[in-house]
Amino acid sequence: MPFCLSCRLALLSLLAVAVAGAGARGAEPLPAAFMPSSEVRPGMRGEGRTVFRGFDVETFQAEILGVDHNAYPGSNMILARLSGPLLEQHGVVAGMSGSPVFIDGRLIGAVAYGWSFAYHPYCGITPIEDMWSVWNKVDEAPATTRMARNGAGRPWNYREAWDAYQRRLAGEPAEAQPPPTGFRPSLPQFRGLEGEMRPLMTPVFVSSASPRTRDRLGRFLAGRGLELFAAGGLTGADAAAPMDAPPLQAGSSLGVPMITGDLMLGGVGTVTWADGDRIIAFGHPMYALGPTNAPMSPSRVLGFMQSYNRSFKLAEVGPAIGTITQDRLFAVAGRVGPTPGQVEVRAEIVGEAAHRAREFRFKIWDHPDFMPMMVVTALEEAYLSSVSEAGDYTARTVTRIRMRDGREIEKSFVASSDVFTILSASYEMMFDLFLLTENPFRVGQIDRIDMRTEVNPGIRRDSMLWMEPEYSRYEPGELVQIRARFQEYLGPEYDRVLELRLPEDLKPGTYVLHVADASTAVRIESMARPGQFLADDFDDLIRIARASHVPEDKLYLYLYEPALGVDLLEHSLGGMPVSVESLIQATAPAGLQSMSVGRLAQTQTYDFPAPVYGAQTLLLDVVEHVQR
Repeated sequence: MPFCLSCRLALLSLLAVAVAGAGARGAEPLPAAFMPSSEVRPGMRGEGRTVFRGFDVETFQAEILGVDHNAYPGSNMILARLSGPLLEQHGVVAGMSGSPVFIDGRLIGAVAYGWSFAYHPYCGITPIEDMWSVWNKVDEAPATTRMARNGAGRPWNYREAWDAYQRRLAGEPAEAQPPPTGFRPSLPQFRGLEGEMRPLMTPVFVSSASPRTRDRLGRFLAGRGLELFAAGGLTGADAAAPMDAPPLQAGSSLGVPMITGDLMLGGVGTVTWADGDRIIAFGHPMYALGPTNAPMSPSRVLGFMQSYNRSFKLAEVGPAIGTITQDRLFAVAGRVGPTPGQVEVRAEIVGEAAHRAREFRFKIWDHPDFMPMMVVTALEEAYLSSVSEAGDYTARTVTRIRMRDGREIEKSFVASSDVFTILSASYEMMFDLFLLTENPFRVGQIDRIDMRTEVNPGIRRDSMLWMEPEYSRYEPGELVQIRARFQEYLGPEYDRVLELRLPEDLKPGTYVLHVADASTAVRIESMARPGQFLADDFDDLIRIARASHVPEDKLYLYLYEPALGVDLLEHSLGGMPVSVESLIQATAPAGLQSMSVGRLAQTQTYDFPAPVYGAQTLLLDVVEHVQR
């Protein structure tokens, strides 16, 4: 992720754990099968283990160059030159992270660091004594779910948070932060160009990806020190079946699946040590999450991909067979057995324009930092595998987010364009998941996400040209008739009469009538009643998510009495006596109140056969009696 202040604090905490672990090693000696770095000497020769193809663990040779003392505070780094037929040809490759190295049958650590553009396969080996401190924390519970209030009188400004979140999704550093350097650079393809030793890149493979997905998902992963490769992977029914792999052992290829099902996405590294159902791997962090619940799986190596920058293992990951519970500075560790929570995602693509009409099913790693992007990736790839990104289409989409407590957020979308007709639905899904997972109140527990899209050929949308009321003055309770003209896309113009019944108790005065399309309607709501878009608790977020979108195939009529008023959270107090409003403004916390621009007097909605675009504002005079 971008190297923001929180990332630096996370790294400092990992270093603190490392120092504490180093200080505790004297009280807990290593098993006899391990050799600490204090016993490693230049010139020693050993044997490493990794997978070059399939599942078979093979060996390579290692010659110790020396020990870099205090490479991290209180921790060493073993430097070695590797050799072997494939290593001489490809060098130290990404995906080898965690490959164990043995001297005289004793494990000294894991291959974990290297240099780009190196002439010879030199590497840095994380000492086993540092990895062992992670092994001993394998059953430590992950951090608890956030359950904090935002502070009395200070509703959460989710708009600012959403802007920052979008920058983070794009792999951009946070504003006012120094550029990413050192441990977690933002562009892994350039790691090591400055001549420094870096963690071996963790390759992330996706079974299939459109150019749109590769671009956005690639930037998202790059901001987290990972690189995306559109190669390998399991798809369809095969992904639900266990991968025919032997039990994990030292040198086995290890996968970290983020998406399984009809799309497979996951990172690849190597197991350093296995004992019973416990494993330790990588020799460096995957995401630097500390205690966590990440899925782990077997991985099949298809071959080595040679590169001038840094070669990598070409691999595929299988379904989860266990859980990574520790993601620390020196290693990841976990257990084979129960798998972590996943969000079920289903996408049904139908219609005349769907050349592959079917239902797609996915399971997504339920982690708040990764899940929203993975969900949107799965939904978009389902659509793009059935409908081309470019083309004249009209799509009707319904999305539903079902919480574990039974609450749902359902939205309907109608889009008609010549490029990516589910863009609005995709954007809103990301926004809703952002509200549920990134808020300061608690992480929403999501059970299942559904999307159904009906796509038909052709563009069908109407544009508003003009409108005028039958009269300019009306009595309370009278029916207002508005003649409106619209034009079909590349088609004829047509007229339609819109009607709005005025309330019987409407006071005389000048009123503002907004005739609005979907996007304008949301803006009018937010301006006229800003309090309903303030969030003081998690329930407010559910309400905001439901109110942030209205269907595009409707016109919305709003009759407002123009007057300044006060909103207390989502409750409009417009139209109250000035003395009462002044009292509220003086006594209610400033963060709980906002100014509204009018009192809503009447609303009306009209359905259209296609998306309709345009907005207009009319002024209506209301008097006690009108002579026609």
